[in-house]
Amino acid sequence: MCNFLLLARNMSMLARPSFPSSFASSREPTGSASSSSYPSSQSRFDTSYLQKSKGKKQKFELSEQDKREIKESFELFDTKRKGSLDYYELKVAIRSLGIEIKKAEVLQLLEEYSDDGSIDYDSFVEIMTSKFSERNPEDEMRKAFAIFDEDHSGKITLKQLRRIAKELGEDLSETELQAMIDEFDKDQDGAINENEFIEIMKQTSLF
Repeated sequence: MCNFLLLARNMSMLARPSFPSSFASSREPTGSASSSSYPSSQSRFDTSYLQKSKGKKQKFELSEQDKREIKESFELFDTKRKGSLDYYELKVAIRSLGIEIKKAEVLQLLEEYSDDGSIDYDSFVEIMTSKFSERNPEDEMRKAFAIFDEDHSGKITLKQLRRIAKELGEDLSETELQAMIDEFDKDQDGAINENEFIEIMKQTSLF
């Protein structure tokens, strides 16, 4: 299970919309940033859903991964180091975190959270906490499955799993890859379908 989930977590980063690397680099401030200012983050399935109670509703809490990514995004787009984001910076920062947002909504956020047309870090965290709390974990899983399912067959085959492992630099033998398929192939068709993939994810500590 661990190998399969590792591949799924790493591939899920492609399911999250992000700004082009060339654009990000062009927005980098001059001078070197400390590691604390720009913490490294490896995109993965959202673990913040663990904070939601299965039995009763509890206050949503960000995962540590979410907190790092929010901080990283704010600091990346606060190019003038003024401690706040203007309209354009706010829009691209939110989109860089995988949230689609329209002009009217950005303007509404500025009206709600700002007196001077800019959003400070605490307000940005509050905004993103609200946005993240609205995400559907099954939608995230389906997006990740679609990355595996490159031929749109509705199944993850051995060939696809082999390709993904190679792209991610995972040194897995053909026997190991086949065992990963066999372990979760409930309908015994030699592949993992979307429902089987979702059930695998639901059985882990990721959701």
